[in-house]
Amino acid sequence: MKKLLILSLTIVLVLTGSTLYGQSQILDVLSSSPDYISYKSSIDSSFEKCNRTWTTNLELGQCLGDHQTMWENQMLQFYDSLLIELDSTGKKLMEVSQKNWSNHIQSQRNFWSYFEDTSNWFGREGHFKAYYYDLNEKRNRTLELQAYLKIIREMKDDKK
Repeated sequence: MKKLLILSLTIVLVLTGSTLYGQSQILDVLSSSPDYISYKSSIDSSFEKCNRTWTTNLELGQCLGDHQTMWENQMLQFYDSLLIELDSTGKKLMEVSQKNWSNHIQSQRNFWSYFEDTSNWFGREGHFKAYYYDLNEKRNRTLELQAYLKIIREMKDDKK
C-alpha cells in the first residue's frame, strides 16, 4: 500500500511538472530572446474558459477532448506547412521527428493504460491529469512546429 501511494504521488508530480515545465527546447531558446513575445492562442483562451466553467466530469472530458483535437488540427497544419517549406533532407528529418514524437506520446499512453487496466487506484483525478498532460504535449508540439516554421520563413525572407 505504501509503495502504491508513493508511485501515485510520483506520477502526479511528474504529470504536474510536465504541465508546468514541459516546454520544448526550441521554445526555451526562443523565450530567452529579448524579442520573444509570449504566445497565447484562441485555443488557449477557449480552453481557459471551459476549464473554469465545467461542472460535471462529462463536461470536463468534452472540454479536454475538444481542445486536444483543436491543438492536433493546428499541429497538423504547421506540420504540412513545414513539409512545403523544407528541402528533401529537411522533409525526411521532419517526418522522422514527427513520427518519433507520435511514438513517444503513444508509449506514454500505453504505459498509463497499464495502470488503468491493472488497478482502479488512479481515480478520476488521475485520469484527468493524464488528459491534461496529453493536451499540454500537443500544445507544446504545435508551438514548436510553429516556431520552426517561423524561423524557416524568416530565413527565407532574409535571403531575398
